[in-house]
Amino acid sequence: MLPTAGQIRAARGLLGWSQRDLAKHAGLHQNGVYRTEKDDSTIRPSTVNALARTLEEAGIVFLPDSGGLTDIVARRKDFIPPEDPGQRPPG
Repeated sequence: MLPTAGQIRAARGLLGWSQRDLAKHAGLHQNGVYRTEKDDSTIRPSTVNALARTLEEAGIVFLPDSGGLTDIVARRKDFIPPEDPGQRPPG
């Protein structure tokens, strides 16, 4: 099940990431993040999957939609921020 627009926005907030940060880590354009969070009906499921996978790799756990109640996103206690994909090891 794909996360909701609200869950993606909340997960990004928990990580302290901007839309630009999430887009960079996911290898997408910032507009894709914006449109996903806006709940644009034309957004591709592959875009949502890429964002969800990136957030999960950063330590986010998506819980099923709670039927209209506040969506819940949890951050693992052993969270280690991913390396900047633009940085390469020296050498």
